[in-house]
Amino acid sequence: MKIGIFAKRCGTTVSTLRHYDEQGLLRPVYVDRFTGYRYYDASQLPVFARIEKCKEAGFTLGEIRLLLYQNDEETVRRLFESNRARLQRMLETLETLQKTTSEGTVMQQTMKSFVEKIDFPFVDDEQVVGKWEVLYATVDGRRVHLPAEGTRELYFLPGGTRYWNFGWTKGKLLFSNGFDSFANAYRLDDREDGLYMTLFFKSHDYPETGDVTELTLKKRDSVRYTADEIARKDDVDRPFVDDERVRGQWRAVAYLPPETKGDFRLSEHAEDPGRLFCKRITFLADGKCTSVYGERTVSDPAVQTWTKGYVLHRAEHTACAYELRHDGAREYLLLEWKSGDYRWGGRNCGHYAFVRA
Repeated sequence: MKIGIFAKRCGTTVSTLRHYDEQGLLRPVYVDRFTGYRYYDASQLPVFARIEKCKEAGFTLGEIRLLLYQNDEETVRRLFESNRARLQRMLETLETLQKTTSEGTVMQQTMKSFVEKIDFPFVDDEQVVGKWEVLYATVDGRRVHLPAEGTRELYFLPGGTRYWNFGWTKGKLLFSNGFDSFANAYRLDDREDGLYMTLFFKSHDYPETGDVTELTLKKRDSVRYTADEIARKDDVDRPFVDDERVRGQWRAVAYLPPETKGDFRLSEHAEDPGRLFCKRITFLADGKCTSVYGERTVSDPAVQTWTKGYVLHRAEHTACAYELRHDGAREYLLLEWKSGDYRWGGRNCGHYAFVRA
């Protein structure tokens, strides 16, 4: 459901939900890459209710992150004792919260995948091959200009070749990101000033509401691009410079979406490491580097190496900067994560946080 509907279900405001998103308390399960709309799931209603209860009991937002997503008994005990001292009048509410927390209840936020048939046989449509500019969306009969972080260009590669999350066949743009997959119908309109496309892009609410986002695109050229040609590329031919500070194995503990790095505190992180795609990274001598992504281990120097300040993904032409930080006495490493959103979507990259394994 869209953020406005979810806000009404919660009895709160859209601005409050956006603030909770920024603070890492209640993040949308899905953000539409074209419109920037945030979508939430009914499973998150109890999470919002728990946040409000904790606020009533006097907990700060940082403390609430710990209560919601960590199950460390010592941390829970310390937080409750501190609040009892200054909020005696709320003792009854605190006792209720402490009981449910001490029983090991860790709030979960789930997202239902949207899986639709996309394995259509390829049918050519030479009119669509080339680069298209996404001009605007039409929502409820009104033109809506897209946010700066939205996808502004789409490429239809020859032969329906896939790049990023997109492929195509005649009449359909095919989307798949490993979690969702769906086919979006398009319609062409040859006007005096050029060729236009109306793309009926299925929103996250489509399985329940049938809602689509109607996008208007204009063709900019008919070049027969390859996926490699249109990808954003970094300088990955950097010579090896040693950095003894990072040598050894590091374990991923959190993923930070773009623009949230500055607010991250290791002591307050709320990620479940088991859900992270990037699991570990090991910095070895002579620039060798081993990483674990899901069930796959990457150690081939032709694919990935490192030098002081960077992990170099040679196959993907991305140089991911790292930095060491301290949170109290604990050291951790922040590493840029340059996914397809960075390479083809033109967006800022996220970061992974690691601690020594």
